Amino acid sequence: MDLATLDPVVWRLFRAGLAPSTERAYMSGKRKYLEFCTRAGLAPIPVSEHGLVHFVAFAVQQGLRHQTIRSYLSAVRHLQVSCGGGEPNFGGMPQLALTLRGVKREQGGQPKRTRLPITPAILVGVRRIWEQDGSNWDHIMLWAACCLGFFGFLRSGELVAPAEGEFDPGQHLSFGDVTVDNRANPSVLWVRIKQSKTDPFRQGVTIALGRTDMQLCPVTAMMAYLTLRGPGQGPLFRYKDGRALTRQRLVDDVRDVLS
Repeated sequence: MDLATLDPVVWRLFRAGLAPSTERAYMSGKRKYLEFCTRAGLAPIPVSEHGLVHFVAFAVQQGLRHQTIRSYLSAVRHLQVSCGGGEPNFGGMPQLALTLRGVKREQGGQPKRTRLPITPAILVGVRRIWEQDGSNWDHIMLWAACCLGFFGFLRSGELVAPAEGEFDPGQHLSFGDVTVDNRANPSVLWVRIKQSKTDPFRQGVTIALGRTDMQLCPVTAMMAYLTLRGPGQGPLFRYKDGRALTRQRLVDDVRDVLS
């Protein structure tokens, strides 16, 4: 048997060993490391403790935080493994360990970014602003997404595609993932979550959301939007012009209305 014929299969399985979100994060780390090596005139593979401690210093100068730098070092480890160089022994690099500890000590006193919760009172205010435009398709869609995310305790990756053109019907929410107990007068809405950060093997789970008959009601919000959207392929949440609601667009729209 010619082992070269199995190379595509090996590579496919090797890539499948990482969750898509982890692979995207590693790509950022690998780009930053390769940028550093190019500017420093160093060979990126095999990695060396000398090169890594200077990469850490470079990352600090770029304004990166300790946690991000550690994630980038994991990406460098994966880079060497993918090149067939074996796993680097980071545990046997005491200078690297002390350098990372120094980064953590220096940054420990810096203020952390405050992330405030979206409360029911804030959601009521959001709804009031979006309703000022009457039957605005985009605002009805955004309100449905916010209600579904809030009452379903969903991460953004469970709610929308990560970016334009990255919608995958096998992973992300589509029209067929939402069902109700009664189309004429629904009281319960079921949503099939096909994959999530805590479900790497994509076993999926179905969550049930009940009608509240109050200002904040996921069933009412979703039914209003689904009536506009209608059945069809593609992401569950999309703007009137057909663009998909992505994580960044969701963040931007919510920030805009909050301001």
